[in-house]
Amino acid sequence: MEYKGQDWTELANELGISTSERSEGDILKDLDKRLSESIGLNEVLESTVIYEARSFLNSFTKNETYKKPLFQGLLAINDDHTFIKYFRILLPHMWA
Repeated sequence: MEYKGQDWTELANELGISTSERSEGDILKDLDKRLSESIGLNEVLESTVIYEARSFLNSFTKNETYKKPLFQGLLAINDDHTFIKYFRILLPHMWA
């Protein structure tokens, strides 16, 4: 998918999470769960989820100016397990 990088619901929809008539908090919980399930203790279980998260974040950094350096740094993390760990933490704060 080609993301616009404007709203994390794009990523939720791509990962099969319903966003219609649901609160942001519920969507974020489901998205966090889906991202969490993509990794094991020390391994990547679903590389497509990692790919989609990186693609979304790459699009987001094209639109963001204030927090751009932070998220570019996150994208620079090569280890997928570490990337998803911190992506999950920072996702709710992208627009805060």
